[in-house]
Amino acid sequence: MKHHTNRYLLALLCLFIGLSLFATASGQIKRQTVRKPLKLKLPDLTVSVTCPKTAYAGQDLRKSIKVKISNIGTAEAKNFAVDIFIAKDKLDPKQPLAFSPKFKPYVLLQGGQEHIRNLAAGATTWVTLRGLNKIPADTPSGKYVIGVFVDNPRLVREMLDNNNLDWGNILISPHISNVAQSFSFQIAPIREIDISGNGFGFFQGNRILKMGSYTLSPLSGGWHINEIWCSYPGGVPHGEHYSVYIMNGGNIISNQFDFFLKMIIFQGEFIPFDGPAGASLSVGGMMMGSSQGQKKLMFGSTEAQVQSWNNSVIQCTIPSLPPGTYNVYIKKNGVTISGVVHFTITSN
Repeated sequence: MKHHTNRYLLALLCLFIGLSLFATASGQIKRQTVRKPLKLKLPDLTVSVTCPKTAYAGQDLRKSIKVKISNIGTAEAKNFAVDIFIAKDKLDPKQPLAFSPKFKPYVLLQGGQEHIRNLAAGATTWVTLRGLNKIPADTPSGKYVIGVFVDNPRLVREMLDNNNLDWGNILISPHISNVAQSFSFQIAPIREIDISGNGFGFFQGNRILKMGSYTLSPLSGGWHINEIWCSYPGGVPHGEHYSVYIMNGGNIISNQFDFFLKMIIFQGEFIPFDGPAGASLSVGGMMMGSSQGQKKLMFGSTEAQVQSWNNSVIQCTIPSLPPGTYNVYIKKNGVTISGVVHFTITSN
């Protein structure tokens, strides 16, 4: 019996030793196979933009756009671009952006790309914009977005690639830069003015041209993206200032350009090209006023003596000036308020 008991104790001892060795080996295996997670150090670029609420086609936005870039990652970001573009929708362009003088979706503004050499982890910078950031001159009026894309086409390896875009809303309006009056006369006087600028669109559509409270009528084929040829109605008082602007849907959608509508003097059948000093002369015109008032009919810098004055005819005496060619025009309070024609004073 004692012999069997010893064998039993010996077996338990061997089992205990075996389990201990197994536990030790398992611990060593665990210590050898468990690895600490690797922490990759990567940059993470974010961008924010502010831009003007309104602009016009062809305008240089320059530094009115403000761009801020932050690196919220754990490593420095090196050698990346900042693209500034215009689009209709807030969608990732998913392609490299390029400049074009003509408008198209996701077109890079002229001078709208800046390059950043480096940005440290945790740093923020306001981008110095050196380019014009010019909107294409043929951009139709309407609602758009100015987009800023940092690191396009994603050359920098980052923690996240879905935070590299930001947008600012902008309204592109037609812009009138000049209004010129035509003084031509054929069978009848041409009441024409030429409007130049940007962003008028390829056709008139629902847009209405106004000169003060008067509606202007575009000539046939006279509506272009950067120029409009139009006529104004009869009876519009001349020699006055008017605001010229474009409306759509009852709203003014362009700037208001101050324009002085000059009185018109005709030459040819209504006023001869020459005559002697002291002779009587009839000067024909349009909307020259029902009476002379403070207006003066000038031959160069010399005022002519007026016998009668009405809207269409001024009866005067040719001033006593040396033979030569003189500008004939109407002046009021020191300001020329009419077109100019040329008249030659001949020898008696």
